[in-house]
Amino acid sequence: MNKKLKILTVVAAVLFIVGVGFLLFAPISNQIGKINAEKAVAQFDETKSKTKQSVVIKGKKITSAKELEPYIKSGDYTVDDSSSVVFKKDIKRLKKDSESYNKRLWKTQGTKAMIGYEKPALDLTKYGIYNGVYCYLSAPSIGLDLPVYLGSSDQKMSWGAAHMYGTSLPIGGSGTNASIAGHTGYIGRIFFDNIRSLKKGDEVAVTTYWNKLKYKVVDTTVIKPNEFSSLALGDDEQQQLNLLTCIKNDKGGFDRYVVICER
Repeated sequence: MNKKLKILTVVAAVLFIVGVGFLLFAPISNQIGKINAEKAVAQFDETKSKTKQSVVIKGKKITSAKELEPYIKSGDYTVDDSSSVVFKKDIKRLKKDSESYNKRLWKTQGTKAMIGYEKPALDLTKYGIYNGVYCYLSAPSIGLDLPVYLGSSDQKMSWGAAHMYGTSLPIGGSGTNASIAGHTGYIGRIFFDNIRSLKKGDEVAVTTYWNKLKYKVVDTTVIKPNEFSSLALGDDEQQQLNLLTCIKNDKGGFDRYVVICER
């Protein structure tokens, strides 16, 4: 085999390997994303079932994340991004603060104070939740189970679904209109790609630390990126949940596909 033929053979082999790698990247990454999302959901259920009144460290009774923080900093108690230390006192406070946030929306929606869907509504680490998962979303008819993070940034939507700051937190209650966003067509992640398969009457559920809220799909619509009036609070009896994802328009850009659900 002459030198030129050897070079061509090596180049062909490299191109073949690169091509196979390119073809396999998406399905492998999709599977990894699915496994990580399922792990986060399972971990949420486990953490929820094991919320504690207290723990004892060095002979001292600890009942909250605030009390635990010095021990985490000193290394006497270890947590990481994949685990959460949750006390019943903190979960009770998280619910109260979530309800307060939702009530404030009636006065602050549409103001500068509520601009920025990417911001987290609450800092979950203050409640001993270190993996960032506030709740999780399920849609049995399309096999959807996704952790929900606070603040709809690209980074968080690469992990699962994300609550949009400035809309109600998805905890139920009269006068709420929660919006959860997710990626469609995101390379290597299939998260909200299938929500367009949801039909009227299909169930969508949100599992929180306090309850499981069941909604029914009542409608779908397409809105412009800056057209969010349908996400605003409507009336005192409203209990609405919106699922949003990007959808290509006929002008080379993207609109937002919205699945509207009601309790």
